[in-house]
Amino acid sequence: MDPDSEYLTAFRTRFGTFRWKVLPFGLKVGPAWFQQFINAQLHDLLDRFNVTKVDYLGVLLEAGVGLSVDPRKVRSIQDWKFEDLRDRTAIRSFVGLCNFIRVFCYHASGVAEPLNRLLKKDVAFVMGPEQREAFDQLKRLAIEAPVLAFFRPELPTRLETDASRNATAGVLWQEQPDQTWKPVGFFSKTMTPAERAYPIQDRELLAVVQSLEHFYPELLGQKFDVITDHEALVHFSTKRLLSVRQIRWSDFLAQFDIRFLYRPGRLNVVADALSRKTAELPTVKAREAEERTVTLIPPERLGFATDSLDPTAAGNLPSEL
Repeated sequence: MDPDSEYLTAFRTRFGTFRWKVLPFGLKVGPAWFQQFINAQLHDLLDRFNVTKVDYLGVLLEAGVGLSVDPRKVRSIQDWKFEDLRDRTAIRSFVGLCNFIRVFCYHASGVAEPLNRLLKKDVAFVMGPEQREAFDQLKRLAIEAPVLAFFRPELPTRLETDASRNATAGVLWQEQPDQTWKPVGFFSKTMTPAERAYPIQDRELLAVVQSLEHFYPELLGQKFDVITDHEALVHFSTKRLLSVRQIRWSDFLAQFDIRFLYRPGRLNVVADALSRKTAELPTVKAREAEERTVTLIPPERLGFATDSLDPTAAGNLPSEL
């Protein structure tokens, strides 16, 4: 409100007389002044037609192309120097700025884990070579972020998942009309201390479940393949004895029209990138969980099928991003 006009909005209450310092609802001239303000703010956007590219929260959406990173966002990340990470506040700011690249990178959470570790109060704040490597790799990921294709329900779909020591990851692929497979979305999440203690099969299955939760709107009601380099998952539906946790996950998987496909680790892009270990000795917790297993419902009621993936059939999948 103009200071000279504030007295015109005065109103009386039992606590005294007050006047508005901002334009309130109900004044006759309010809508006209508000519309004039909006026109001034959006003037540069008016009368723009046939727009093929839109900038939305640091992501460029381009018709016929897909989603890409806004170069201005990349520059803001590149402007950071390792010496700027002097305290937890600076690390939190940098990691928060890099969060948007999770959409374009399947292992961003795993890469950022050494930096996120220092945000815990019970961890000594020591910036070492591991943090320096994570810092440099996050900046490199921002530069090398690929273009994501738009999801189209009518196209063949595959979900590629994997688990490392510290994180789970997933990539959603679709075969384009030109017979090439392009990424539609990426997912990564740092494991909790309890999840890191899971047996390797449960960690791999956790990656599948969390990836499906992330891509739930796209994959529910869609027929698709889940590609894994852990062959035991291919036979998951025929396993008669499952832990309580696995039963809960199988109930979640029953919502989807899934076919599990096995692909060796040397052909698994995510596995190579995450450098996960290929075997794990059973822990005490794993043996205790096995003793508490129960008989699962028949495999035909699980709602998904399993099969092996011929390595030659994956020839059209990119070997690297």
